[in-house]
Parts: sequence; C-alpha cells; structure tokens
Amino acid sequence: MDDVIDEALMFLESNNVTENITEMTSADDGLSSNALLSNGSSAVCVLCQYRLPLWLKILRVAFGGVIVLANFLVFICLIRAKGLPMSLRYFLINVSIVDFFYGAGFLYHSAIVDFPAFIKINVECKLRYGMLCMVSMVAMFTLTAMCVERVISLRFAFSYPRLVTKRNISIAIFVFWMVPLSLVMPAYVFMDEDIGECNFIRFIVTRSFLVFAVFYFVFMIVAVICQLILYFIAQRQIKKILATLVGGGKERAAFDMNVKATSTTLAMAVPFVVCATPKVLTYMYMAFKPEERLEVDSLTLLAVTVYLNVSNSVANPFIYWWRLPQVREPLPACLKFNSNAKDSSSGSGSQGT
Repeated sequence: MDDVIDEALMFLESNNVTENITEMTSADDGLSSNALLSNGSSAVCVLCQYRLPLWLKILRVAFGGVIVLANFLVFICLIRAKGLPMSLRYFLINVSIVDFFYGAGFLYHSAIVDFPAFIKINVECKLRYGMLCMVSMVAMFTLTAMCVERVISLRFAFSYPRLVTKRNISIAIFVFWMVPLSLVMPAYVFMDEDIGECNFIRFIVTRSFLVFAVFYFVFMIVAVICQLILYFIAQRQIKKILATLVGGGKERAAFDMNVKATSTTLAMAVPFVVCATPKVLTYMYMAFKPEERLEVDSLTLLAVTVYLNVSNSVANPFIYWWRLPQVREPLPACLKFNSNAKDSSSGSGSQGT
C-alpha cells in the first residue's frame, strides 16, 4: 500500500500537479498577486501593480479636502447671496453641489485606491466609480446649459422671460441628474463580467466608453459654440446697448449684472472645456485600443484626467468669489459663523469640565 502511495506522489510531482495546486490555493482569489490567473488577458490584474507614493496620497487627500471645504463655503454663500439672477444662482448652486461630491469622491478614492481590500470589484467599487462618473456628467450638462442660457439672454432677449423661468430651470437641473444616472447604470449592467479587479478602464465595455465619449463630445461642442457667440457677437451687442442705454440706476445695475453673469459663465466654461477634453480623448482612445487597458500606464492616464477635473472643481468657488460680489460678500459672515461655532463649543466644553 505504501509503495502505491509513493508511486502516486512521484507521478504527481513529475507532472507539476502539486505545484499547480499550491499556486491555485495561494492566489487568494487571484487578487493578492500581480496576476489573477496565468491564462487570458481578462485574468491580468493591472490594479495590483499600481501603488501611490505616500506623499502623493497625502497630497491628493488634502486636495480633496480643500475642494470639499471650498465648495461647502461657496454653497452657503450662494444660499445667502442677494441680487443674483435666478438662473445663474440655481446653476451655480448645482455646480457647487456637484463639485462638493466630486471632491469627496476624489478624497475617498485617493485614500483607498491601492489598498488590497479594495482591489476586488464589488458594490462599493461600482458606487464609487458610478458617483464620480455621474457628477462629472452633471457638471458638463450644467455648464453647457449656462452657456445656452447666456446666449438666449443676449441674443433672444424678448423670449428670455418666457423661456428661462424658475420652473424650467428646476426641470432642467432635474434632467441633468437623471440623464447621467440613466447612462451610468447601463454601463455597469453591461460591464465585463470576466474582470475581477476594481479598475474602471478594465470593467467598462467598449460601447459604454463610446457612449460616454459621444455625450461629452456633443455637449462640449455646444458649449464651445455658445462661448464663441458670447465672446464675439454678444460683445458687440453689449457695446451697442451700452452706448444707447437710457434709464436710472436700476436699469444700469440690471445691465451690469447681465454682463457679470456672462463673464462668469465664460470664466467657468473655458477652464471646464480645457480640463474635460483629455477625458473625452481618453475614452475614445480606450474604446478603440482595448489592449492598452492591460498596461499600468492606463491608470496613470486616467489619473491625469481626474487631476484636471478636480483642478476645475477647486477653481470654480474662487471664480465665483472673484467675479460676483454678491457671492463674495457673505463669505466673511460664513467664516465668522464657523469661528463663533468653534468658540461656543469650546466654551461650553470648558464649562462642562
């Protein structure tokens, strides 16, 4: 009996069966090493090879915290702001909410992206990337709508009160959130089930990349056309109106506010187009070059596009404060409120002790 067992063990060792069994059992579902399995490109774990340096992780987390804080403050300032046109106020509030969530998502993603426990795809992974993708689309839709609204106000002034109403703006903002949700959800329904790593570039299929790219491209083209109209045609119209403007201080203040709203929209839209263009090009590139998704450099490329987006998110609050006195004036009160809250909490704490 012992001779039979020895011969069986010798046969298994000679055919490397025991080594293969050892490799399969020590793989920990394929996510603790640099490759899930050894056969097929779908089994390669690209994210397992990706590591953020500690200094970069700290910098990214801090940058995300700045975005969250800045957009929270500007949201409070917009709520308290008086004298802003209704449409501009609603759009800026929506953008500040989008940038707040994008900054929070970037902070969280930066903190856990290279942790082994978060490499495997699961519900948390889908929610994380889904939120980042969704709020980015909402920002694009809102910025495009702001450009279109400015063109209507300057090019079709007589139709403006009928078209741009509180009800229509509220419906538009609702649609801005629902359309990205309807695009992101199918992207995860039709995801590549063979991919086990939490890598957005890997598990999103080619057709989803194409849909994202087409939507981004179309709305960016609309935004660019509106910017050209605002810069060239509307500029000439403003000069003509300014030369023939008759009325008191109220009419002049309304005209100045319209000019400020237009310049603020341009100041926001131009950086957004510059920052969003690399993302569109990346989506197109990954759609037509799927083999590039197996390279670690694809994660670096995606990270660059994310850096550009978060740079735009942190710039927006300072653009509001710079261009709009109505948003800038409540800022000291907001900061004073925060400091008073801290002082009162520390005072009550000392009394309790």
